[in-house]
Amino acid sequence: MPRIAMPSRRRALKLLALLCTVLSAAWLYQPVKERCLDAWSDLQWRIEQEAHRQVDFIVGFYVGPSYCAAVALFRNGTTLKLAKVDGDANYQAAMERRIARADAVQAWFDSSEPVPDGDGTFGRSTPEVFETVFMPTLRTLKERSESILQQRIEHVHFATPWIADYRSPFYDEKDTFVVARRRLGLKKPFTFQALTLAVMPMHVNEANAVLAASGRKLCEECACVAWLWPQTSGYGSNVFYVNLSNKSLFLSLQRGSCVFEAYNVLQLQLDTAYGLDKLASQDPIEYWEGVNRRIMAFIEPWYQKNRDYVTAILIAGEATTNPDLLAMLQSVQQKLLELPRKASSKLHDAYDYQHIEGTESIELIVAEDGVFDAAKGAVMWMRTNFWGFCDGTDRETMDIVCHEHYERNGVEWRRYSPPWYSHDEVQHLL
Repeated sequence: MPRIAMPSRRRALKLLALLCTVLSAAWLYQPVKERCLDAWSDLQWRIEQEAHRQVDFIVGFYVGPSYCAAVALFRNGTTLKLAKVDGDANYQAAMERRIARADAVQAWFDSSEPVPDGDGTFGRSTPEVFETVFMPTLRTLKERSESILQQRIEHVHFATPWIADYRSPFYDEKDTFVVARRRLGLKKPFTFQALTLAVMPMHVNEANAVLAASGRKLCEECACVAWLWPQTSGYGSNVFYVNLSNKSLFLSLQRGSCVFEAYNVLQLQLDTAYGLDKLASQDPIEYWEGVNRRIMAFIEPWYQKNRDYVTAILIAGEATTNPDLLAMLQSVQQKLLELPRKASSKLHDAYDYQHIEGTESIELIVAEDGVFDAAKGAVMWMRTNFWGFCDGTDRETMDIVCHEHYERNGVEWRRYSPPWYSHDEVQHLL
């Protein structure tokens, strides 16, 4: 290969230096820098969206207190239940610890202090737990699902028990399921075009996903518009979630908000003393009375404070096919309605709310499939980022429709001001 003459080399170096100078100057000029970044971001989004148009199917993974499940959604809109993996004793113990420390993590999150035991936010796991508990279970779920599909799974959205930890489902790169997604070779479930589309969490709250599976609070009309921050829907409504599985009773409380508002869970509790498998060694009447008392102890304090709210009890888990469960929850429903009314609870004056007040009724909602609906809800929302879902959308019209949805379902117009916890209170929670 002939050598470049010295003058030619000097000219090339001068041109390169000039180009670097121009680029550096442009980069230092903030408006040019922002335009370049926006253009690059837009190009990436268009490439990723084109790829999302070509896939044949997407998958929802549910990672619950005692088992995991997967559901596939195909281009033509049909769904397929894939695999269910029961967690072993270590998995169940890890989930029990994870949920038990929710109040402590929330307290430290609200006070803007790091969690002192090193586990980070609620969404993170210790390296040992991640490697020995979650990764083996999720890898098994993925492999079994792929064996049914006879294809490789690439696009997955997670549904999990959750608390009001805003950072984790969006930005925490060390979140358990964000890390697991990367380790399993899965791609991001959503792509975003700057601020023109809503930014969605990498995983959603279990109860809201179960609602979304039946078309409730799916909020598809909000998928193609900009993020409505600081608006948050669901104020003026409470959803009490009861998941009775073979191994545990999982309870949570959240607003009746859109499925993607995953960070609005108010409380979680998990009790392994009331798993459905205890029926084998207990008198059935005593067992159901015990479950009844446990659920009442969780719901009653919140319900008494919020009698004016629209209230629903959502039922899921492996026990949904047991008629005794529905009968027991109908008893809970009746007991709540018969409670003596205390001083009327009013929405906090510090906020400007719009909501539909309750009419002293409690709706019982039973999941269509208590085992797989959380996974189905996750993937049903995920489809709003696939197959050109927003193509041809009139953004201005959809923005109005989404806003109207928020108006109908209760909206908080101001940012939430978290409670302050003292150091002693947080240590007590831990």
